[in-house]
Amino acid sequence: MGIDWVNHDGPGPLPMEKGAPNGHQQPVSPLKRLLLRTVPELSAELRGVVNAFDPWARDRGEYYSLQWKPRAGAESDVAFKQ
Repeated sequence: MGIDWVNHDGPGPLPMEKGAPNGHQQPVSPLKRLLLRTVPELSAELRGVVNAFDPWARDRGEYYSLQWKPRAGAESDVAFKQ
């Protein structure tokens, strides 16, 4: 049961992302599950994130676009200053 908890967020079916991010159904990544479980305050930031290593303040209009721009509300982040 301990391995199942680590791999699948507890017993039962593998949790899936809502909708079809990136055009297909996919499971929630282990890192995202860990972050949501241990730091629930991040749930709003992680809602639209599939890859937890992707910058959270990035506008995801085109998920793999190289044109970075802050999403609404993140414009003040110092990472976006020129």
